[in-house]
Amino acid sequence: MKRRPLVRALFGCMLIGSMSVISAGPASSDTGRPPVMVCQRVSTKVTVPGVPESLNLTGTLCRPGLLLPTTVQLLVHGGTYNQSVWDWPQQPDTYSYVRDAVTAGYATFAVDRIGHGGSDKPSSAVVTMGAAATALHDVVTKLRSGQIGGQAFRRVVWVGHSLGAVVGYDYGGRFSDIDAYAMTGSIHFIKQSWLNLIIANTAPVPGPDPGYLTTVPGSRASLFYHQANADPAVIAQDELLKDTVTGPEIETALGLVLVPPAQSPTRNIRVPVLVALGDHDNLVCDGADGIKCVATEIAALERPYFPNASRFATLIVAGSGHMLSQHRTAPVAHAGVIGWIRGVVPPF
Repeated sequence: MKRRPLVRALFGCMLIGSMSVISAGPASSDTGRPPVMVCQRVSTKVTVPGVPESLNLTGTLCRPGLLLPTTVQLLVHGGTYNQSVWDWPQQPDTYSYVRDAVTAGYATFAVDRIGHGGSDKPSSAVVTMGAAATALHDVVTKLRSGQIGGQAFRRVVWVGHSLGAVVGYDYGGRFSDIDAYAMTGSIHFIKQSWLNLIIANTAPVPGPDPGYLTTVPGSRASLFYHQANADPAVIAQDELLKDTVTGPEIETALGLVLVPPAQSPTRNIRVPVLVALGDHDNLVCDGADGIKCVATEIAALERPYFPNASRFATLIVAGSGHMLSQHRTAPVAHAGVIGWIRGVVPPF
């Protein structure tokens, strides 16, 4: 079967000292077919502080059908999302990060963080960034030992989006078993106007307790999308697939984002780091209180948070909003992230 080519439409790469700054431009069309991809749904036990019993965490492990990569990408979703964001069911040739990563030879393990998707939902009071990091440490340990999927992976790359990247900030301060971090859709800045918008557009959902929240109908476009370059059908699908976030997740995340570099746990990260952002990410860019989302400015802001990273790069995806995998520029974003990962942690 013909392998689906990975689009690599990168319009420039320059070096600033030891810092690689990459800018991504428009993608060319992709008419190839996906490779043979073998996926299995997994449920595994993890521990969470404040919960006496082990909890079930669910995920999907995917691999190239005829290959056994020794590197797995751990895909960690953001708030009000679940693992579906990584293998989007709609037009997967365009929007599925999993397919592109598997095409490039990697295994992927897309998780539902505790409190999300098919994973257990304990009291919202214990569903924090720290709890997510502790639970995912169990996952990383099991990926390395072969307890997930029956194959021991030698290398694990953290690919986190939005709050999934913020969990990575906490994780990197606690643990040293990740070989590289791709932090997407998150930097150490957030617009007050966006915070006001999300506060006005969230409400409790039926569940364990009122601390579980989601967005009100019809608000996701203005919260997460650069609508000029997003398919309305994808935004409608996003509304159907939306998940929850807890109040303690938001509170502990803000404590990790709105912190001076000298106080950030990310200072303990000593492996390669990529920061990837859409140039119209509404959490950060545009508007009277936004910053200019160009590679040099984002790199200057973020590099002090990772002073000990062995390598550091920024990727700015032109024409994209917050959801890098759900805009028409998704193939460019995927090519940039996966291409960078290949340069620092090969699949085999």
